[in-house]
Amino acid sequence: MNLFIPKTFPFAAQVSAALFHYAEKLGLNGSLFTVNLAIRDKRDKNYDAICRFDNLGEKVPEFTIVVCPSIVNNYARLFTVLAHEMVHVRQYVYKQITFKPAKASNGKSFFKEYYKGRRTDNIPYLDKPCEKQALRLQDKLFISFLDTL
Repeated sequence: MNLFIPKTFPFAAQVSAALFHYAEKLGLNGSLFTVNLAIRDKRDKNYDAICRFDNLGEKVPEFTIVVCPSIVNNYARLFTVLAHEMVHVRQYVYKQITFKPAKASNGKSFFKEYYKGRRTDNIPYLDKPCEKQALRLQDKLFISFLDTL
């Protein structure tokens, strides 16, 4: 895993250690991919963080985890959210999450999201299987990281 964290990111050294720990626990050690970390410039009321898949279909996947500024100084929340987003990285690396291009009736292009072959972009957030898995694992991952400190 290649990891890029801005030097000004709060808890940068601990964040780096946590992300490598999460990758190991999620079975991503031998996988080649890049994770970039960024802080969103303003609060989005819809999420604390988001995992962007930056280069769909490329041999070396690249992800950007964008964190809202309101959580970056809350250690527990930040590290739990990062664990959640790393589950999504795993889901994509292992091709559990896939995207297929589509066109809307107005001609605009978009991607349909699939989880293990089942379309999920039309399912409410908390009902998506990929979110249920990430929510189920995030606290376990965070606690396992705390145990290493």
